[in-house]
Amino acid sequence: GKRSETLRVATGSNAIPYALVVGAGDTKPNAGGWKQFGATVGRAAQKVEDLVIYLAGADEEVVESVATGVLLGAYRYSAY
Repeated sequence: GKRSETLRVATGSNAIPYALVVGAGDTKPNAGGWKQFGATVGRAAQKVEDLVIYLAGADEEVVESVATGVLLGAYRYSAY
């Protein structure tokens, strides 16, 4: 799909009711693009108890960039 495009898909399973598909774009993203991808996942999954991210063939740099993006995307400031 297009970069940062999200699609929520019902799985038909009670254990895993839905999957979130996030687009990475037509070209292979650089580290910044993978962070943006991760941030999209983090924002979309804020109320999710369990999260699995499948990155087929990803190297260490991609995994680190996505993880950083997820943390940044899920972050919310609360004063108290």
